[in-house]
Amino acid sequence: MKPAEFAASSPTSNLFSSALQHTVFNAALNALFRLSTFILNAWVLHHVTKSVLGQAAQLTLLYSTVTFFAREPFRKACVSAPSTQSQLRSLIDLLWLAPWFGLAWSVVLIPLWSLSLPTMEVCLYAGSAMVELLTEPLQILLQIHLVMGRRVAAEGWAQLARCVFVGVGVTLSHSPDWSIRVYSVGQLIYGCVLLAVMWAGARRMIRPGAEGGERRLAGLLGVPLVSPNLLRLPWHFARSALTVGSASSIETASPDSNSEPLDPAQTALVRSFLGQCAVKQLLTEGEKYVLTFTNLLSLAEQGLLDSVSNLGSLAARLLFQPVEEGAYHFFGKSLRRGQAPEQQDPDRVTLAGIYLRGALRLVSLIGWSVALFSVPYSTQLLHLYSGATLSEGEGPNLLRLFSCYVLLLAWNGVSEAFMFATMSRVEVDSHNRRLVGYSVAFLATAVAATTAIRRIGPALFGVGEELACAGFVLANCVNIGLRAASSLVFAGRYVLGKDDVDGVVGWLLPCRQVRLVMIGAFVVTCYSNLAFTGDHRPSSQLCHLTMVPTLFSWW
Repeated sequence: MKPAEFAASSPTSNLFSSALQHTVFNAALNALFRLSTFILNAWVLHHVTKSVLGQAAQLTLLYSTVTFFAREPFRKACVSAPSTQSQLRSLIDLLWLAPWFGLAWSVVLIPLWSLSLPTMEVCLYAGSAMVELLTEPLQILLQIHLVMGRRVAAEGWAQLARCVFVGVGVTLSHSPDWSIRVYSVGQLIYGCVLLAVMWAGARRMIRPGAEGGERRLAGLLGVPLVSPNLLRLPWHFARSALTVGSASSIETASPDSNSEPLDPAQTALVRSFLGQCAVKQLLTEGEKYVLTFTNLLSLAEQGLLDSVSNLGSLAARLLFQPVEEGAYHFFGKSLRRGQAPEQQDPDRVTLAGIYLRGALRLVSLIGWSVALFSVPYSTQLLHLYSGATLSEGEGPNLLRLFSCYVLLLAWNGVSEAFMFATMSRVEVDSHNRRLVGYSVAFLATAVAATTAIRRIGPALFGVGEELACAGFVLANCVNIGLRAASSLVFAGRYVLGKDDVDGVVGWLLPCRQVRLVMIGAFVVTCYSNLAFTGDHRPSSQLCHLTMVPTLFSWW
């Protein structure tokens, strides 16, 4: 049966269609709000120094560390909608552990960050993380029911409020100290707006007579969204962690069989994902931890690396993230975790394979476009984004290198979503041990490459010492490449039933006609870049900037 006929006739086609619609909706709203904040961030970069950007990067790392460790295990473990009221209440109890996790991490991390940064700013960023985590139970419940628009809209308004405040504040401030204070207060405003919009919308969405996609939330009627066991949850979680039991008893236990408010099986899965998230965070943000607690790079160099990373990963935030989230929830609902393909419904396995291939081809095409056209357009993009702050010096070369990392991100995101949605708890634990080796390779590559570029780069390649931060981009490429290879091998074995390297590689490459068009456009735009180098007239810059869409529309 052809894929199109299958999708139309399969009993799971409604799930496929729902996941696809919410992915598109999520991506569209995300792109709209990200574009507005991108413009405001560009304005901010014209008014601050690289050192201020470096401090802001370290504070943002504190915020992301607290929120990631507090919520990611729950987002990974809780992907299926509960079937009974008892299971729903147990799930809500479990989700309200997220703010407690955030509080614990804040208490541990605030003293560490206060060693090198102002204590007031550190506390403001940690406070913002705590405020945001109060929305996490509602966010996960909406995700489980595939109602994603509320979260995207709330995050968009919060980002807009933060950027407007920071934009006005840094324009009026006249010292770096006040600029970093403005950044910190702006982050707290983000958390407060997110909290207000999410919980204000909850009362409207979860009500009798809700229409449209909000009908999926009918099961939440009459169930308190704030856990009645809120103050006792840390004690129950700690006691469950100390309980000794066999793996089989954990997997088969249910909240109906004991008086505990937490489901033992889900609690054990959260603990497994907590270890996996710790290693994943080191792999994803490891270079920032090294930079924060060592002297490998100056604050100015850290600011350059962080700003270029934000611009280079724009495609990942706008397009890859919604696709990955939609894919993860689709795979989690269509396939049973921990079971081999032959033990599952063949129609669902086939449909999951179709979704996986389509999503990989989409993000791969975007990744290849970013990698190719960053070569002729990096200097112009950085000049438009930040003026001379980033476009002069080694900023363009760093952005070109970072675009290769974006391509690897495209390959890794969807395939890793498939892997984590189908792995059993034992497989997750085994994968965690592999990730430890990847983290060691990452750290070794980062230190070695940074030191080598700083010492021999100017003499051998004629590059400035400022490009030493490229060592961390190279290290990221190594770790994300290893992760992508691991998840693609897993996905290939699951979907194809064998180690078919050619079949998996085919998911990552555009078709022959698209490859020819992209190569031709790449050659023409590189020539255009050489022709217009040094010509800062608006007409010349506009001509070069519109070269790619003109060529693609003509072809």
